[in-house]
Amino acid sequence: MQQNLPRLSELTKKILRAHRENHGEVLKKVHRLFSTLKMELEEHLIKEEEEIFPLIKEYSEQENDIKNKETLNAILELESEHDTAGEIIKELREVTADYQLPKDACNSFKLTYSLLKDLESDLF
Repeated sequence: MQQNLPRLSELTKKILRAHRENHGEVLKKVHRLFSTLKMELEEHLIKEEEEIFPLIKEYSEQENDIKNKETLNAILELESEHDTAGEIIKELREVTADYQLPKDACNSFKLTYSLLKDLESDLF
């Protein structure tokens, strides 16, 4: 997933530039939504690596009520972030009519929609 985020970022810009005349409204929304999703996911991954995983490790080494509560609260916060990402994915699916390609879609357009579908599958 992490490798595809920068790639998708470039692709969404590329297809917006190339297809702006015929599909500008949809592709502006796709670009905006993906940019928001990318930011959410990157922040989420950093939080998992730097906060959550160390908390879980600490809890496993010294089980106590305070660590348990901290860990559970952190996990609940992550679940809320997953819900936010899910809403963005839902909007992407709606804006793209379930990633339906226009007749004039170039290879980059096809790849972008394919990678967005893959990202959705990876997340959910």
